[in-house]
Formats: sequence, C-alpha cells, structure tokens
Amino acid sequence: YVVPYEQSLNKMIPGCVISVETSQSSIEGFRRLKSTEETGIFRPQSKLGDYWIQGTIHQVMQGEAGEIECLEIVVGDTTFILDSEEMNGDVNVKAGDGVAFEIIGLQLFDEGL
Repeated sequence: YVVPYEQSLNKMIPGCVISVETSQSSIEGFRRLKSTEETGIFRPQSKLGDYWIQGTIHQVMQGEAGEIECLEIVVGDTTFILDSEEMNGDVNVKAGDGVAFEIIGLQLFDEGL
C-alpha cells in the first residue's frame, strides 16, 4: 500500500517516481544467513503485501547500555529498520551480516519530497 503525502493517489501515474519510507505490520522468521546464502532478495509472497527479504545489515544502532535497539537492513535501493523485538532474540549480528525475514503487511509512506 502507498500512503500519499499531501496528494491524491490519482496523481500517481505509471512511470512517476516517488521516494517512500517503509513500515510493516510485523516481521516473522528473522535469522542470520549463512555465508553461502544470497542477499539482495526482495520476493513477494502469496499474500498481498507480504515479502521475503534477504539483505545485508548496513548499521546496528545500540542503546546506552550497549544492547541492540534496531538494525538498518539494505536490499537494493530499499532500507528496512527492524527493532530488537522483531529480531526473535537473535542479537548476535553485526554490520555486514546477511539476514533473512518475512515482512507482513508492507506499507510505503510517500515522503513528499
């Protein structure tokens, strides 16, 4: 779903380019990839709005006590932010690691740039 910023969806015509932020209802199956597994995968699932992702951790953001608060994960031109609760307790990850997960209910918010 695309949530427009100060414009109607009727003005979004095929071929127009917009910048969006991502959000999701939930994350399932988060895990670290083995070194032999591929990244750069953004595959639609059978349910509309759900996607299987295999990407690379670009940045690990830590809290004051040193715990992981969230991850910035990159797949091609798309960046996803996952918080610690969405990682299924797998906090032994670092920048450069490959990870996989399923996005449930992906939403795109038009930034209005």
